[in-house]
Amino acid sequence: GTINVGSGGVLRVGGAARLGAAPGGTGTLNMGNGGLVTSLLQDGDGVIVGGGFVSAGGLLVGNLARFGPGGWSTLGGGVNGQVWALARGPGGELVVAGGFTSAGGVPAFFQAQWNGATWSPFASTINQIGDLLTLPNGDLIAVGSFQNGGAGTLRRVARWNGSTWSEGAGCLDNTAAAIAAPPDGTVLVGGSF
Repeated sequence: GTINVGSGGVLRVGGAARLGAAPGGTGTLNMGNGGLVTSLLQDGDGVIVGGGFVSAGGLLVGNLARFGPGGWSTLGGGVNGQVWALARGPGGELVVAGGFTSAGGVPAFFQAQWNGATWSPFASTINQIGDLLTLPNGDLIAVGSFQNGGAGTLRRVARWNGSTWSEGAGCLDNTAAAIAAPPDGTVLVGGSF
């Protein structure tokens, strides 16, 4: 399948779902057989798109691309496996989680960070992160189907404080798939628990 971005910057998925993207530019996101978009993150005047896809606007992008006023662009070659979650890290870097082992050719197991110029590993190796949320203080909350990580036992909810992952409050007995924070400061988690 494909996702077409028409003039005026509207991202249309199968003609049914829409996301207001940056004005200007057109292009196609080529997902190949079985491809999909799993994550979107607003990025200034554009949007970063993550998932499992081959190319965007004719560029080989490695499952991760940015759409902005000039059309599609790559983020350092992307990652070598599917992207499941995107967020901004404590220092403003792009944090990517998914089923990959390298980012831009740099070894990075399941998590990587992009500083706008280069890729590097991010944190420890927690696999199966389904979603990420950046808190106002810069900490990250990760949810998914993971049950352990580099720091020990982490049951489906973990918090990154800038140096270590710790188990989140109210750990879950089954998979968490989505996380959000409304303006009142609460954290909402969705899943099959």
